[in-house]
Amino acid sequence: MKKNTSYIINSSRFFGDFTPIVPYMALFFLQKDITVSNISLLFFVWALSVLVFEIPTGILADKINKKTILIASRIIKLFCFCVWLISPTFIGFAIGFILWGLASALDSGAFQAFLYDHLHSYNAHDLFSKHYGTASSWSFIGLLFSAIIAAVLIHFHWSYNALLVISILSLSASTALFLLAPRPVVNSPQDEKESLFLNIQNNLRFVWTNNALLTIFIIGMTTGGLKGALEEYYPLLLETGGVALSLIGMSIAGFELMKSLGSFIAGRVRYTNTSQLLLFGTIGILMLGIGTTHGMILIVIIAILTLFDAVLWILNDTALQDISTHRNRATIASYKNFGVELVALTAFFTFNIATKTRPLSIIYILGGISIFVISIVLAISNRKRIIHQTN
Repeated sequence: MKKNTSYIINSSRFFGDFTPIVPYMALFFLQKDITVSNISLLFFVWALSVLVFEIPTGILADKINKKTILIASRIIKLFCFCVWLISPTFIGFAIGFILWGLASALDSGAFQAFLYDHLHSYNAHDLFSKHYGTASSWSFIGLLFSAIIAAVLIHFHWSYNALLVISILSLSASTALFLLAPRPVVNSPQDEKESLFLNIQNNLRFVWTNNALLTIFIIGMTTGGLKGALEEYYPLLLETGGVALSLIGMSIAGFELMKSLGSFIAGRVRYTNTSQLLLFGTIGILMLGIGTTHGMILIVIIAILTLFDAVLWILNDTALQDISTHRNRATIASYKNFGVELVALTAFFTFNIATKTRPLSIIYILGGISIFVISIVLAISNRKRIIHQTN
């Protein structure tokens, strides 16, 4: 892949995630008299919208120009923040999250497939984890600078509306940059005569009959859904611990730095199912730690978990892309992300109930136990399968 193309893609990813409102959005909702329970409900709406749109947009991305899909994703996410700016109410936030959910669904499977196809056209698909890790690092650096800028602006008493305006301008820049990216050259187009039902059926069979891919799916769906849901509560968790607003932003910035570092590391190591399982189980233990500690130890544990999660995410997506084909690459990625959002949806619904009568820390304990138990079950299952194949 040409350096200019790589630069355009990475820059677009940076500005696509340079959204200073995100680290403070839960606190923004609180300022607008949205309760913690209703914030969980908003996150539920967000996850549900991604769930509804995920598979159709993945199939669409395999049938038409992925560049168009990715540009649409950025524009729709921009509209989300515009709605929040114009109508900062529960309904306005919910509409914005629906738009954001659609944007996420359009981006999720399409971006990995877009990048893989570009590398494949240069016979460099074996470098996918490196380029994907680098692109993800740029995204996380965008989030890092979002947190830093947001913390500085909040310290100087800038309003949340100012953070929204900056986020809108950044997404506009991301869209403009991606317009410059060339389309990948692909020689094996999708069969346009294949029905939607047959497409879904064939790809579900592709996943279900491949044990390695099924394990990848379970790991990716569980850690992505649970950890992703729990991550949205970090600002609230830190605030309940008495952390100053500006320091919350700096802590979030530190977590984004860990994501960037983890993505960079993952792009330069080889993956195995065993390494994914070890990371998966460790993340479960760290989540338990988050639910049972306070103060600086809590911040350190979150930082370590964030690093491990970023490594696991890149390894997991790389394994998925290597097993998939051009005909179903975006669709298979969307299937996994559908599972991620289904888990997140279930988590937000559970958290909505749990936080009505229990402290916020209980949701991290529940998440940690769930991941650790699933990691043990998968490890035992894989061991039995290896023994069976050996015999």
